[in-house]
Amino acid sequence: MPPEQAEKINEMMAKRPPVVTSTLVEKIETKKLADAEFTVPADFTKRDLPKPGMMKMGQMKAAPAPAAGASPAQ
Repeated sequence: MPPEQAEKINEMMAKRPPVVTSTLVEKIETKKLADAEFTVPADFTKRDLPKPGMMKMGQMKAAPAPAAGASPAQ
């Protein structure tokens, strides 16, 4: 990214109001979780992101769509 473009982006970001997020916790409980809760789903596929600087803007390809009927990994 050219320095001029980076400077314009930084200026725009400096003028934006801060993003404020809040969360209200209503209940906390302690309980034993089954080992199965931590098992990786059988249909899970690991995808690594490219390292910074390895790809130029516009060269990134979209990830392939999941197979029909497949649920997204959570």
